[in-house]
Amino acid sequence: MLARLLSITIGVAGCLLLGACGREARPTDEAPNPLARAPYESGLLHLISKDEVDELRTRGLNDPIRQVVEDLRAHPQVIPHAGVLGGTMGFYSDEIYLLNSHTVFARFEDGHIAGSGVFEFTVDPAGKLTWRVLSSTVDDPAAEPAR
Repeated sequence: MLARLLSITIGVAGCLLLGACGREARPTDEAPNPLARAPYESGLLHLISKDEVDELRTRGLNDPIRQVVEDLRAHPQVIPHAGVLGGTMGFYSDEIYLLNSHTVFARFEDGHIAGSGVFEFTVDPAGKLTWRVLSSTVDDPAAEPAR
């Protein structure tokens, strides 16, 4: 009984956090939360709070979610894993999630191997982002080339 309850709880949490409920969202009378879903990537859930988005605006980002996602995509060199078989590592999927005002979870791949990482960003007074990797792994470490 306890195992079943735990399984249901984990399933509901995954559904709510990752939008993996297996059904389309239904329209409601409530206004949608524009911070939870980036308008250019419907269905993606960002965990960043409204206060943290406002904080990023004070640091010079007019559209923080879009700008952070696009900036990370433009900086694949932050991925600490080499591509294989001629592939080039990059942030090609829509799986980039702002966790808070300085951290992002993102999936990356080169067409042959894939992985994920947690990346930290800072914003300078001019609104320029600087990235560093906090943690990363490839899905199949055996497929990664030796260093």
